Formats: sequence, C-alpha cells, structure tokens
Amino acid sequence: MIIKILSFTCEIQALKNNNIFSLKIAQKYPGALWVYYLKTKCQYDLEFQTIDITLNLIKNGMIDPGSVAVFQHNLDRDAEQLIKLGAHPFLLSMYESPLYSGKFYDSIDGLLGKYQYIKIFGANNYKDKNLSQAYFPSFSSKDLKSPKQCLSWNKRRFASMVMGNKYVLARPLSSY
Repeated sequence: MIIKILSFTCEIQALKNNNIFSLKIAQKYPGALWVYYLKTKCQYDLEFQTIDITLNLIKNGMIDPGSVAVFQHNLDRDAEQLIKLGAHPFLLSMYESPLYSGKFYDSIDGLLGKYQYIKIFGANNYKDKNLSQAYFPSFSSKDLKSPKQCLSWNKRRFASMVMGNKYVLARPLSSY
C-alpha cells in the first residue's frame, strides 16, 4: 500500500472543504493550527485533504481508498466511514479529558489496536505501544494575532470569565 493522500477530520463546519489548510481560517480555531503547519512543513509528496473532500472523490471513483491515511479526531463518523471504505487508520487523537469527552474514552479499548498511532489526553493510564500523550497543539502568538490587533490592557481590564464544569460523571472518575 502506497499512501498518497492524508485526510483530516474536521468536526467544525468552517474547516471542511479543505479550509483547515488556510492560515486565515485555521487561526480562528487554535486546535486546528497543527494541521496547517504540518502541511506547510511536510517534505513528502503527499496530498492533504479534509475527509469530506476525500469521501466525495472516492464516491466518484477518482481515488482509491487504499491510498489514503486517515487523521481522525474524536469519534468522527466521516472518518469511520472512510476507514470502512478501505482507508488506512493512521492517527487517532483526542486533546480533551475524559470529563469532557466521556463517550470517546468509554470506547477507547476498542480503538487501541485499530490505529497505527494514538495521541490522547491521559495516555499514561494505558499500556499500549502505539499510544502517546497528547498535548494541546499551540503555536506562537505571532501566528494567531499580532500585538497591534490586541486591545490594550486599559480597554480590557474589566473583562472577566466565569467558568464551571457542567459534566456529570456516569461512572467514578477513577475508572477512567
């Protein structure tokens, strides 16, 4: 099998249709920036696509699913469909904790042997050779916004944020 296409999950509608590869669009979603940087730094002759594009090309008989490596985040149904068509399950990632993405972690045991590589939050809790710790992908703030675009402290000093964990555990935290 020769991989020619890297196909990426896009759960956010604005990132589909290959928009994740646009710095102007991806910088609005910092968790997506690593995909943009991977494409710009890749030294191999590979085509980068979002999964929606890849699925359409396969359905129209324009590419062989066996030439596609899937980069899946979370439990993306489009990625699962692409893999069922014969694409290679290359990387599965999850940058959220079990407190936020419980369904993903509930199904992790069935996913461990399926993907060539898995990067997840809390990987040290599992003993699997293809599993490694995920760190939220972040890049220099100069790539996100220039200092000229940011409001001065005097204009934003009264801003505040109130946050709370709204997740209700279905089982004890220690079970994760």
